[in-house]
Amino acid sequence: MEVRAQWAIEAEEVSKRYGDLRAVDGVSLRLAPGSCLAVLGPNGAGKTTLVRLLYGFLRPDSGSIRYFGLPFEHHRETIKGWIGVVTQDETLDPDFSVEENLEIYARYFRLRSAQVRKRIAELLARFGLEEKRRALPIALSGGLKRRLQIARALVHRPRVLFLDEPTTGLDPQARLGLWELVHEMRNEGLAIVLTTHYMDEAQRLADWIVLMDRGRVLVEGTVQELLRRHFTGYILELPDEPRTRAALDGWPTRSFLDRLWVEMPLEAASALLGRLEERSYVLRPPNLEDLFLKLTGTALRQ
Repeated sequence: MEVRAQWAIEAEEVSKRYGDLRAVDGVSLRLAPGSCLAVLGPNGAGKTTLVRLLYGFLRPDSGSIRYFGLPFEHHRETIKGWIGVVTQDETLDPDFSVEENLEIYARYFRLRSAQVRKRIAELLARFGLEEKRRALPIALSGGLKRRLQIARALVHRPRVLFLDEPTTGLDPQARLGLWELVHEMRNEGLAIVLTTHYMDEAQRLADWIVLMDRGRVLVEGTVQELLRRHFTGYILELPDEPRTRAALDGWPTRSFLDRLWVEMPLEAASALLGRLEERSYVLRPPNLEDLFLKLTGTALRQ
């Protein structure tokens, strides 16, 4: 079925309850082809439930989900063929080789044998798995296992890819390698939904951020829009000492690992540092992690 629409995904007022708990409470979002949407939030915010609703593992209690203009509830079989899912848990079959894991998954989509062989060859080459094609998953590093899971999710050429915590537990090199792959796939027109606890990952990969807490969307927008909206100054990090706290009288602070974080204009920060004659400091622009902590911290929850 050839379908063209402005949005790969449109969710309108989607909700899901478990007894008295509103796991997802009236969430709306849109994702365009060739873009990456990051769904962020603390544990229990509703991220996983929302994503499972979007790819059809769960059915919403209310609201609607559309893929390329088609209602999910009326075109589930067609739309399922447009979706690739990479869960956080490893779901590779340990009894089959790298190549066989891809072949078995391809059968679910009733692809012709010639198509399958060609597609698997493409994926093995692209994901750096050619030399491991006959190896069992147990023989792969964590990074190669994640590459295989993503390759498997792409075997049927989906239009939308869900990545749930794709780099958890990976070393820095493997993590950067997966970032490169995600960036390439997005540039090729794939719509990507990403969940992650790594704020730098979301800041580098996502075109649009949705920050959730208690089942609702707190804020959404591009990284730069959100930072401009919620911060007016720089972030100054200083040693957490009595003289520093005294000098910061009136400025709201956060404390962590014997360091103080305070948001203030550049001129005020420069004047404060001059008075303190402090050398052990960091003065930097705010980032997505600062936003996350500011909007989902203790004060908000209370």
